Amino acid sequence: MGQLIDDIVGTANSFVSNFSDKGNFDYSINSLVEVDDLLDEMSDYALDEDTIYNIYTMIGSYVFETARRNYGGKYYWLQDEQQP
Repeated sequence: MGQLIDDIVGTANSFVSNFSDKGNFDYSINSLVEVDDLLDEMSDYALDEDTIYNIYTMIGSYVFETARRNYGGKYYWLQDEQQP
C-alpha cells in the first residue's frame, strides 16, 4: 500500500510540475475545473499513444490525489482490473 500511495502522489506531483504553466494545480476541488480546461485544450492536438498514456496517468493521479486530500480515503489496487 505504501508503494501505491507513493506512486500516485509522485505522479500527481509530476503533473503539477509539468503543467504549472497551464493552471494553478494546488490540489483544490476548484483546480479540477482547470484540469478540465486543459483536457479540452489538449483535445485539439494529435498526440501519439505514449504521450496520451503519460498525460492521462498524470491527470488521473492528480484527480485521485485531489479527491483524497479533500475528502480523505485510501488507495487500493484492484488486481482484476490492474489499476487503483
